[in-house]
Amino acid sequence: MDRIVTANSVGSSTFEVSTRSGHLVTVTAGARSDADPGPAPMELLLVSLATCAAATIESILDKMRLDVADLQVAVDATRSPATPKVWTDIALRYHIRSEAPIDRLERAVALTARTCSVSVMLAQATSLTDELYVITQVDEGSTVDLRHRLLRSGMPRSSVSMSGAEDAVWFGVVHDGAIEGTVGLFVEASPEGDSGHRLRAMATSELIRGAGLGKLLVAALCDRVISDGGTSVWAAARSSAVGFYSKLGFETTSEEYEVEGIGPHIRMRRAL
Repeated sequence: MDRIVTANSVGSSTFEVSTRSGHLVTVTAGARSDADPGPAPMELLLVSLATCAAATIESILDKMRLDVADLQVAVDATRSPATPKVWTDIALRYHIRSEAPIDRLERAVALTARTCSVSVMLAQATSLTDELYVITQVDEGSTVDLRHRLLRSGMPRSSVSMSGAEDAVWFGVVHDGAIEGTVGLFVEASPEGDSGHRLRAMATSELIRGAGLGKLLVAALCDRVISDGGTSVWAAARSSAVGFYSKLGFETTSEEYEVEGIGPHIRMRRAL
């Protein structure tokens, strides 16, 4: 056997770990607190899984000559409450922003599951699943059900109709053949005279909310605005979503106002 890792105790269940590759990592075992100088051993196990899977699929996508604008690999897991507190269920979530055929991206995920060494090893010890979420351009009709359920709940289905919707460019989060998130890019100037690029009808389902996929939807829309020669995008954001847009670089351009039947809104703008 070769010596791969050495863990040196520095007190309080904290270890300075040196690797064969010459890197140093601080790891904290035992009870957790905000003051811990490093991740826990079981966290690092999932870090290894995420990075191995990400590097593997990145290489596979390159060999398949599939153009990818964004790639994220997230890990969701459930840990047993009883000692030895192993990970009992692990889900690898691949978030890919690409216009490549989805069946080709699914093929890349399947190949990753068979060739990522960490994934193959863990699959022998626990329940390990793969989930693919693709951020891509979609047709307007495929977004209607989600928009009606999340943005016009309790209202007639016809309430999702918007002027210019058929000419808008729509992006979606596709998972298992279903649309779990969407946003539309409309040609419309703001009351403040901003550019004619408007973000509208953004919605993310409960399944993907808080997973960072909304950010990737906005990134896809902004890239399209830039490719069309635009320099900014604006939105009439629900007041409850102002924090989300602010984190993505949008700034408020109006006072709060009421949209009948929907609620309070604030106009926002992001320079590109």
